[in-house]
Amino acid sequence: MPQAQDNARLIAGPTQIRNRIAHQRAAHDALNNTDWGDFVPRLLDDLPEAEHKYLNLTGFREEDNFAWEDLGRFKSRCEEWSRNAVGIPEAQEPVWQNATGVVRGSWERFNASVSRTHASYNLTHIDPDVAWNGLNSDWSRNATGREGKILVRIENPEDAATEPDQLDPGVLYHRDRIRARHVSTTVTIEDVDGSGHSWDMRLHGVHWPREGAMLFTTTSDKYAGIFGLPHLTTKEDFFESSKALLARALGRTLDRRERRAFTDQYDPWASTVDAPAEVWNPAPHCEYLLYVQIHPVDHDVLQVQPSLAGPENIAKMSAVLYSPDCAFFLESKGPPAYSPVDGQHLIGVKQEVFLHNVSTWLLGLALVMFGQLQSLKLQMRETSTPSTLGRVSFYTTSVMMLADGIIFAGSAAWTLSRNGGDTGVKERDKLLLRLLPRDRTRLLQTLQTAQLQRRTMPPPSGKEQNLIFL
Repeated sequence: MPQAQDNARLIAGPTQIRNRIAHQRAAHDALNNTDWGDFVPRLLDDLPEAEHKYLNLTGFREEDNFAWEDLGRFKSRCEEWSRNAVGIPEAQEPVWQNATGVVRGSWERFNASVSRTHASYNLTHIDPDVAWNGLNSDWSRNATGREGKILVRIENPEDAATEPDQLDPGVLYHRDRIRARHVSTTVTIEDVDGSGHSWDMRLHGVHWPREGAMLFTTTSDKYAGIFGLPHLTTKEDFFESSKALLARALGRTLDRRERRAFTDQYDPWASTVDAPAEVWNPAPHCEYLLYVQIHPVDHDVLQVQPSLAGPENIAKMSAVLYSPDCAFFLESKGPPAYSPVDGQHLIGVKQEVFLHNVSTWLLGLALVMFGQLQSLKLQMRETSTPSTLGRVSFYTTSVMMLADGIIFAGSAAWTLSRNGGDTGVKERDKLLLRLLPRDRTRLLQTLQTAQLQRRTMPPPSGKEQNLIFL
């Protein structure tokens, strides 16, 4: 039965991919036709006469039953995190423009105002075109422990899509003109005290370089996160810049996917690191929103990066994660809620620092190897042979090393051949076991008779030995 199900999924794969691309195109059109304030879900502190608005996006519809009641709480925590790190927008401190690097720290879990489980959702109604795997089981990526570890690997390449798209080529330094940049990240969460698991997930989002803020989201068949990300921002300026950026970048990616739907079946926004597994055999898991605030650099450094070895190049960030379907929060531990001894949010190094350290160590290794070779060469010039009649020749040493290599290769080949012979004997034994008892007895008797005849045969004469030798 499982084999038949796997074959059915394989046959339905191309159709499922075409349906996914069609849904993503419809989500892209919905993003282009929405404005700031079109997504106003019901909040816990809303008045009875308050007006609520939802989007025609998977996961953003009212009937999908996502826990958007805490969206206002998530936005408030994001703004609070930014104020604690850089201050008010009118007098905020400068931050690094490029956030590429790896940071790690600890997180603490907080329950949302509402409760959600896998039984709270009807995935067949949310996306009827998907054959979900494990509908009636608990979802993965559900952090249930009180605290744990987190590692965030941010990828912010220089050639990423930006807003505005076209920059003046005559301006040498144009980073101040970039309003938003497309970024992605890989997050590793350890939940040892809760579920006992750790998992990696891929998130995509937008980076606002001037403010040092980044907003990421997962995307799946039950949650069109990247297409609704502008509506999850904290202010209208972020919405306008992220909408212009994503509408253009997502449109280009969809155009390329539609042209290569048969050859390129990879989902570029899949949250699973092993993306083909989610393409062919999707399983429901908790979705995440991730807000990252970059902390400012030293006052003496400002926006200048004179060296790559000082402590001012240590990257420090604070993060808030919110799961809109599993209904919980994960926040990095650090001031002001915790003392610096208990946690300093997320600490790491920028990619430039890491690459500089790697190049320094490689250069040192090359110098050490060069010194060893020069020392060996000088010793060979002054060292005599055992007969003290001549010096050690470089070519003699090379031939000796070549001979050692040939002996090693021959020994390895002989070992493999011996293993192959043993394997042949084992295969013969397996063949005997497959035979019926009667046939097995008859074959064993034949082999024993042949062995006895071979032992009782007289030794060959000299002429026969010569013939055998020839």
